[in-house]
Amino acid sequence: MAKAELWRNRIIGSAEVAPDSLLAHPSNWRGHPANQQNALTDILGGDDGVGWLDTVMVNKRTSELWPEGDRNVETVVDGHLRVALAMRHNQPTVPVRYVDLTPAEEALALATFDPIGALAPANAEQLDAVLREVQTGSGAVGQMLAELAEAGIAPLILGYQAFDKDIRIAGVILNKLGGSRHEAKLRQVIEHYTEVPVVGAIQYDEHLGIIERHLGLMPSNELIAAGAKIKQIGESGADAETLKKASILGALSLYLDSIHLFLFLLRIFGSAR
Repeated sequence: MAKAELWRNRIIGSAEVAPDSLLAHPSNWRGHPANQQNALTDILGGDDGVGWLDTVMVNKRTSELWPEGDRNVETVVDGHLRVALAMRHNQPTVPVRYVDLTPAEEALALATFDPIGALAPANAEQLDAVLREVQTGSGAVGQMLAELAEAGIAPLILGYQAFDKDIRIAGVILNKLGGSRHEAKLRQVIEHYTEVPVVGAIQYDEHLGIIERHLGLMPSNELIAAGAKIKQIGESGADAETLKKASILGALSLYLDSIHLFLFLLRIFGSAR
C-alpha cells in the first residue's frame, strides 16, 4: 500500500490582537446584512451569548512570491465581520490564528473557505432535534433559528414522500410552534415545496411535554399525573379539529411503535434459533 501524503499544517501561530490593527482583505467578497450582524453580536456578547468560538484567520504574507508593497502585510482572510463587530463594541482584542500563504493559495482560501462549509446538506431530523435544545432570548438569533427550521422541514417531508411511493401523506400537524408568525412561515414553506396541506397547529407549551423513552413508549407508572396531563393537553387552546387529528396521529404512532418493538424482538429471538 502506498504511503499517504501528509497534509501540510499551514497554521503557524496564534495571538490576541487589537481589532483595529487588522487589515481587511481588499477582495473580500462576502456581504454582511443587518440580521447576520445582529445575530452574531448576540452570540458573541449578548445575555445568552457564548463568546468567541473561532479565531480570525490572518495571512502573514512572507513568501517572496508576494510583490513589494504586499509582502509581510498581515491581511485578514476569514473573520471580517467578527473584527468589525469587535471594533464597534470596543473589544480590546480578538483571537487570531496566523497562516502563511502565497498569493495563489490566499486567493483559493478566500474563494472557498466559507462555500466549502455551505456545501454540506442538512439532516432535517437531526437539525430539528438540535434546534429543540436551543434556548435564546435574542430576537435576532431566534429569527435565524426559525429560518433554519423552515429550510429543513420541507426536505424532511419530501424525504418521507420519496421513501415509499405507495404511501400518500394526507397532511401534517405542526407542533411546538413559536407563535403565529412561525406557524405562517412553516405553512407557506410546506405547502409551496411539498403540496402537502397543513391540517392543524399546536403552539409550544413547556407544560404539555410528555417524557418519552427510546422507542417512544413510557410506562404508565412513571407518570402519576397522566390524567391531569391529558386534561391539560385538551385545554391547551388548540382547536377541537386539530386535537382530534393529533389524537389519531398519536394512536397511529403508538401502533407503529408496537409493531417496531415486535419486529425488533422477532429479530432477536428469531436469530437465536
